[in-house]
Amino acid sequence: MNAAEVLAQRLRAAVDDERALAAIAQTPRERFVPPRQRERAYENVA
Repeated sequence: MNAAEVLAQRLRAAVDDERALAAIAQTPRERFVPPRQRERAYENVA
């Protein structure tokens, strides 16, 4: 299992509202990281 899969599994375990999970999945990754790191938002590293 890669880091993205582990994160997804942990998120599903912590959030049981399917609507919340769908909203997170539809939100661009760069919205979850500080501005100085946005260029790395799509790198699958832990």
